[in-house]
Amino acid sequence: MERRERKNAVTVLAPAKLNLALDVVGLLPNGYHALDMTMQTITLYERVMLRRSAGLSLRLPGSLVQPNDKNTAIKAALAFFHRKRPSKKIPLFLQLDEGIREEVRLLSLFLTLAERMDKSHRQIIRSARFGRTPDGELELCLRASEVCPIEIEEIGRSHKLIKKTFHTHFTLCPCLENGAPIV
Repeated sequence: MERRERKNAVTVLAPAKLNLALDVVGLLPNGYHALDMTMQTITLYERVMLRRSAGLSLRLPGSLVQPNDKNTAIKAALAFFHRKRPSKKIPLFLQLDEGIREEVRLLSLFLTLAERMDKSHRQIIRSARFGRTPDGELELCLRASEVCPIEIEEIGRSHKLIKKTFHTHFTLCPCLENGAPIV
């Protein structure tokens, strides 16, 4: 991903992805489908430019889609800022209906977990999946290429955040790619 920075702006070329395989593997409690996907980046890009400003706005030059609070880019931006400071300081967040605010909170949680899963910046954790244990507890299953104590400790610190978001405790189930548990 190419990145250019100016004093109050950053421009990133975000590569497009092609879905090579998509399997619906189940139904989640929230009604969405659980998916297994294989994607490949291709040589087409979208230019994403972020500029420092007092508010949050989205422009989509040349797009037939109008930006609004249901746009994934707006939700992602709100989730990013939601992690950094309280939502009350972001007026647009307070204007969203409760369902969209819940989506932003979930995106915020996943962004935080993604950062913690790569704390050593070595991309050791290959996949992560939320699921339920047979007794109904929430679990986060990780597959890693090697033992990763830094990442496991960082994710373990997420108990309060996950409990606040999902209103339940969770169990962390780390294992190596071959299925051997990481103790």
